[in-house]
Amino acid sequence: MKVMQKVTKEYLVEWIKKEISHETGIEVPLVDVHTELINFRIDSIQTGAILQKLEKVLNLELGILMFWDYPTIDKLTDYLIEEINKKS
Repeated sequence: MKVMQKVTKEYLVEWIKKEISHETGIEVPLVDVHTELINFRIDSIQTGAILQKLEKVLNLELGILMFWDYPTIDKLTDYLIEEINKKS
């Protein structure tokens, strides 16, 4: 994902779904935005990899507990968009 001027929730949702698919082998269409991320059997190393990419691309500091604080893709992307909007 390249750094973008305007990041939309829809873009983030698809990007995170693809990253979860890449890390777990679950097909993208099966990655539901309302399913708790822990149910995708993502381990801490995979979580860290996804969060590091998000930090780099979005220029945000995200803690490893982010997936537990915002346990679904829907909740996580809502939070991320809010943080992005605060910076702009």
